[in-house]
Amino acid sequence: MKTQNTIKFYIYPDGIADSMGQDEFILVRNAFGSVDTKFVGDLVDGDYYCEKIPAPLPPRNADDILRYIAENEITFNYFKDETKNTIMVEALKNGAIVCQLAYEEPKTVIRELIEPIMDMEEL
Repeated sequence: MKTQNTIKFYIYPDGIADSMGQDEFILVRNAFGSVDTKFVGDLVDGDYYCEKIPAPLPPRNADDILRYIAENEITFNYFKDETKNTIMVEALKNGAIVCQLAYEEPKTVIRELIEPIMDMEEL
């Protein structure tokens, strides 16, 4: 099954620019119909723009995840909820909760918990 990806464009000052940082890059259509990169803070009225398309993150194997846990000294707390038959797991970095997840099947919970943290650091 083929999926269709679409990119939403806006005309400044409308759109999402107000919710973005002034130093974030966006794509802007130039006079020739091509797309240039520009800072959000450099947009002018009438600019036809969209968010920059992020590169896909590389797949991670178990060794990458375990290395990240060790290098960042990630610890885990587990809490069992008997009423819902689930377990809540928290990932902590320097004693602060950085992510938490409730699960029933423990098969991939560590991957599901750690990968979003890694994603945020890489993006």
